[in-house]
Amino acid sequence: PGASSTEEAEAEAEAARTARESKAKEAEAARVALEEKARELEAAELASDEKGRLAAEAKATYHHHAWLERVALSAAQEKGKEAESARAAADEKAREAAQAHAAIDDESIELQDEAEEAADKPPAAAEADGGAPLPPPPAPKPTSALAKSIAEGW
Repeated sequence: PGASSTEEAEAEAEAARTARESKAKEAEAARVALEEKARELEAAELASDEKGRLAAEAKATYHHHAWLERVALSAAQEKGKEAESARAAADEKAREAAQAHAAIDDESIELQDEAEEAADKPPAAAEADGGAPLPPPPAPKPTSALAKSIAEGW
């Protein structure tokens, strides 16, 4: 009877040792799995941080581009106002120049008419009007360069 209880005790000890080894292997596998999960969690956290950083960068870039668009639009509107003002000033100068040309043309026509009338009268008739000698020849008709310089002076 003693031998069988020793064998039983040895068998039980062997079973307990085997169970401990099995439990140790399970514990080691669980530890490795936990470490892997921890690495995955850390990688996910890093990826999340990177996504957050990229999202913040994208938002900042979007706002910067929107600001640039507003600045460009404002500058374009200002240039448009300046161009409209310059166009109005140029139109006014053109009107003034046209008036100056018209005045010069009118005066030139009057002088030419007077010269033609004087030329049509014989010298005796001119002296008979008032006894004055014939008037000097008419002034030369203004050239376009003269008219232009007068208009530009205005």
